[in-house]
Amino acid sequence: MTGIARSVFSFLILLCLAAPGDTLYRQEASDKTPYRKKGPAPSHTSENILPPSSPDRPFFIWYGPSLPHTPLDAPFSHYKYYANTSLSESAKQYYANCTWFDAGVGELLDHIEARGLRENTLIVYVNDNGWEQPPFEEYTDDHILYSNGGPKGKLSLHDLAFRTPVIFHWPRTIEPGIFEEDMVSMVDIAPTLLDYAGVAIPDDLKALWPGRSLRPIIEGNGSVERDMLVGHATQQRSENDVMGQPADHYYVRTPRWHFIWDAREGATDTTSMQLYDMEHDSDGSENVIGSHTDLASRFMEAITAWKENIVSSTE
Repeated sequence: MTGIARSVFSFLILLCLAAPGDTLYRQEASDKTPYRKKGPAPSHTSENILPPSSPDRPFFIWYGPSLPHTPLDAPFSHYKYYANTSLSESAKQYYANCTWFDAGVGELLDHIEARGLRENTLIVYVNDNGWEQPPFEEYTDDHILYSNGGPKGKLSLHDLAFRTPVIFHWPRTIEPGIFEEDMVSMVDIAPTLLDYAGVAIPDDLKALWPGRSLRPIIEGNGSVERDMLVGHATQQRSENDVMGQPADHYYVRTPRWHFIWDAREGATDTTSMQLYDMEHDSDGSENVIGSHTDLASRFMEAITAWKENIVSSTE
């Protein structure tokens, strides 16, 4: 199952179920410092992040090497694939950083395969947010765009900011080449991993966690039966600060519609709303809220119900 767009951070989650019932080895391979200033991304893969003990011991690894991310300073060994193309310079640098991440993932997976663990390991690829870097758009001369991508990407309220790839890989267990249109979310990752590990979701987590196991979709046995996703954004793009500025926005995403409500002033009329028809306008270029006020009412009701559910689940 995939979405679109790369992101500012790419993550790889590995859950090895070699010996269910054994003590789980947990490792987070996510350096909070800009380690790529000290060496190539693959320096954090292979032996130094895998369990040092028996290969029969199950393990969990979260591999998040801060790639792709500014500074877009991939080594020439990765940049060279784009250097002599007609791409913009910012696209060359960004794509080279994606290639850098891919190289690290490749080394990590090679090491897992060399240890005979590939067929026992569920691999999940996710991003933290969307990104916009068209092939020929140049952002190097604009600090905000260079740091956050195009105006409809990171820290914007558009679909590109929220829609990211979610990829599951498990040789001989998950059929390759399956693409589904179900509405899925990052909150579904934890329930899915627990499901494959044969671990029941704790009752106290069920009340707080809106996610659902994606295993039925992955294995072609069903769906999550979800017709929309609702979310809340507390930070948005700023013209002056790459970190953004405070916001109070809600969004609703259905298979067709992407709805945005700016709640900062408490207004509930359509002047504080945006609506995009993603079937016919996937870039989100035309706000059609004026001709679909009935949908505005429906989505506002969904936001109200979502907020009430969040509040009640934490009381």
